[in-house]
Amino acid sequence: WQDALPLLKAMVKIDPAHPYLELIMGREINKNESYYFRDRDAVALWHWKDRDTSGANAKDQQALSYFGKLEDLARQCADNPQVKDPAYWNTAAAYISYVRGDYKTAKPLLAKAEKQASENAVLMQQIRLQQLLLATDESKEITPALEEKVLPLLQDLKNSTNFYKNNALVLACQ
Repeated sequence: WQDALPLLKAMVKIDPAHPYLELIMGREINKNESYYFRDRDAVALWHWKDRDTSGANAKDQQALSYFGKLEDLARQCADNPQVKDPAYWNTAAAYISYVRGDYKTAKPLLAKAEKQASENAVLMQQIRLQQLLLATDESKEITPALEEKVLPLLQDLKNSTNFYKNNALVLACQ
C-alpha cells in the first residue's frame, strides 16, 4: 500500500493544472475501495446498501479515514480556480461520500458537478450513474416519484456494453 495523498497535495501546490492529478486521484479512490471491500464478497462492491460504514473494525476505520482525507482534497481542488475541471473533483467528492453512506453530502456535491459544464463525456455519464445509484439507494420502495426521477437516467444508460455501467444498472434495478 503506497499512500499517494502527499504526492497529490504536492502536485496541487506545484502545478494545480497537472494532467495526472485526476488520474492519481481516481487510482487512490479505487485502491481504497479495494482495501475497504477486500474481505467481503467480490460482488459486495455493487451491494453498498449492505456495507458497514460504522468503522467498527480497524481496517474499516482506516479506509473510512482515508476516504475522508481524499474527499477533503477533492473539495479543495473543486474550489481551486487553478485546478482543471472542477466537475471532476466535485464528482469524486460526491462518490466518496456515497461510498461512505453519506448521501446528504453526496447529493449537493453531485448537483454542483452537474451544473459545472465539463467537456468530458465519460465524467458526465459518471454523474448520471451516481445520480441513479443515489436515487435508488435512498428509496426503500418503488414509488411514482422515484420512477419519475430514475426513468430519464435509465434512458441515458440503456444498451450499454460497459461492464461498470451494467453493474450499476443491475444494482439500481434491485
